[in-house]
Amino acid sequence: MEIESFEGEWHGIPFDGIPAVPDGAAAFYGAFYDRLLAGGISLDPAWVRARLNLAAWIETAVLRSRAGAGAPGGTVLSLGAGLGTMEQVWLEHGYRVSVQECQASSLGPFREAHPEAPVYIGDARHVDAPPGTFDVVVLSAIEHVYDRRGYEELLHETARLLAPGGAAVMITVANLSFGGIFRGLAKRALIQARGDVRAHRVVRLGWKRTTREHLRPGLRAGLRPETLVTFDDEFRVTETLRPSAAGMLPLRPPKLAVIWSRV
Repeated sequence: MEIESFEGEWHGIPFDGIPAVPDGAAAFYGAFYDRLLAGGISLDPAWVRARLNLAAWIETAVLRSRAGAGAPGGTVLSLGAGLGTMEQVWLEHGYRVSVQECQASSLGPFREAHPEAPVYIGDARHVDAPPGTFDVVVLSAIEHVYDRRGYEELLHETARLLAPGGAAVMITVANLSFGGIFRGLAKRALIQARGDVRAHRVVRLGWKRTTREHLRPGLRAGLRPETLVTFDDEFRVTETLRPSAAGMLPLRPPKLAVIWSRV
């Protein structure tokens, strides 16, 4: 099951007046980050802390353990890097980090601080890098932007970019739960009754999907799931599971990681 995801703000910035994702993710996120950075808005310390927790977990669980990424110098590609908060940590720890974004606005401060880091601006499904370039590919809260077909294309591109023995880690904050299904259907019905997404002061940010809807397209793309990990709101690990335990939808939507290896 795949349902639409609607939100009204992020970091205290309302989405009213920002082009909706159907008009193009680059336009939406570019306009949002322009507003965030131009307004001198301070990031929520809890959000920053959570990102740093996630960066530390990814390094411990994935970067250090992969062939070619177990020592400083391993190559990492971060898809949907946003502000580059996690990526700065990995650069400081000696990894060779490349970042991708659909727009350039969010990466302005990151590029000033790390002009040596390669940057890819464009659709994450079409990264201008040769096959097998990276030891690790990180997909952090990017999958929800794509519909089912687009998500599968994203995972095929991820597999293409991975070196033999490499790994991908996908982080989602939109994993679908029983409660999420009912809330999503109710919100969509209300929006349709109002006749306009913007009448409800929200925009459609993308799609929520179940854990199995992450695993199956990964397998079709040539990615073998190794581990599932759930987190609390600050990205502290709450549970580590085998992929075979993905059957039941959770009662609440956890933050979820899937670690894949290239088949």
